[in-house]
Amino acid sequence: MSLCGFPYIVLLPALARDTLHLDASGLGLLMAAMGSGAVVGGLGLSAASGLARTGLVATASALAFGLVLMGFAVVRSAAGTAALLFGMGILQTSCVALLNTTIQMAVHDGMRGRVMSMLMVMLFGFTTVGGLVIGTIGDRVGVPAALAGGGAVIVLTATVLLVRASDLVSPAPVAGGAHAAGTS
Repeated sequence: MSLCGFPYIVLLPALARDTLHLDASGLGLLMAAMGSGAVVGGLGLSAASGLARTGLVATASALAFGLVLMGFAVVRSAAGTAALLFGMGILQTSCVALLNTTIQMAVHDGMRGRVMSMLMVMLFGFTTVGGLVIGTIGDRVGVPAALAGGGAVIVLTATVLLVRASDLVSPAPVAGGAHAAGTS
């Protein structure tokens, strides 16, 4: 998602100007739609505290995020784009928060800080690289098509993960990972 999906934020000004023909205030409204979705996603996760199978829900959120991102290939109105961005805000917040939770619960206590720092490096580093890659592709085929292509990659990856990672369908591990379960 970092490499192929999250660069939508970087490309949003180009999408607003070139595809939707919006000015700065129109871009601001699109960003507000995305931010509102993120707030709703955070509140929804808060209300669903103690959620079992966080890995499964995170992967399903990634799959849905990819599908919504693919919607940029067909949506050409400001209202439709705002609706897509609202949904993406919900799904991005949910996916990242649940991914954080899943990893923190699965990692040994003594390694948690190192693992989480590497996750953040990958999350933000790949987003930066993805902005360059998806932006370059967007220059050649158009921003909506580049975003939709990134969404297709996310859908494919999340689908493969759901099919191949049988542990995603099992309940979430106990906090502290294997160490807390008594196996070292």
